[in-house]
Amino acid sequence: MTVDGAPTLWQTRRSQSAATALDTTLTERRYRVFVSLGSVAWQRFCLTGAGHSETLPPMADSSSFFQRWEPIFLSILRIVIGLLFLEHGTQKLFHFPPSDHPMPAGGGGLPPLMLMGAWLEFGGGLLLVLGLFTRLVGFILAGEMAVAYFMVHAPGSLFPIKNRGELAVALCFVFLYMAVAGGGSWSIDSLWRRGGTNNLERPSATK
Repeated sequence: MTVDGAPTLWQTRRSQSAATALDTTLTERRYRVFVSLGSVAWQRFCLTGAGHSETLPPMADSSSFFQRWEPIFLSILRIVIGLLFLEHGTQKLFHFPPSDHPMPAGGGGLPPLMLMGAWLEFGGGLLLVLGLFTRLVGFILAGEMAVAYFMVHAPGSLFPIKNRGELAVALCFVFLYMAVAGGGSWSIDSLWRRGGTNNLERPSATK
């Protein structure tokens, strides 16, 4: 029974319980949808990271651009450094390009240690330009630059900017980088590796 049309206490509590149950049901459904969406997103992330053929957004695919050009620019760096280093050898050995301080052709008037360095500059620079035995050549030339720095430049001062040894230090670490990274895609070393891989794959392809 109601008084003046007002609901009884039992009816009020019943309506409140129904409203609470409805809110709880809606909250549970939202939670399940949220968990389901999160699970799907995590699975897509795992599949994409594992190398599956998922379509990636343009920003996520930017790393492939740098990976594609990295070996090419490594080759450009190797060629440029090789040409610059080669000039030091040709100038000492063959007086080309002409120097302000002329030296005998063939390096006949050079001290033995400088003569050995000149042939390392000439032969090592040429091999770097070709990209042949890049890692071995880079390791040897890095050692040459280290010896040149500590024998010629370091006694003058502790700081490379004062003893004029910046170029020797820079070249030493560039050659060390090449000894680890190799010659890049534009090199004879790379051609040999691709040729060896093709030769290994041919017998299995003919079976």
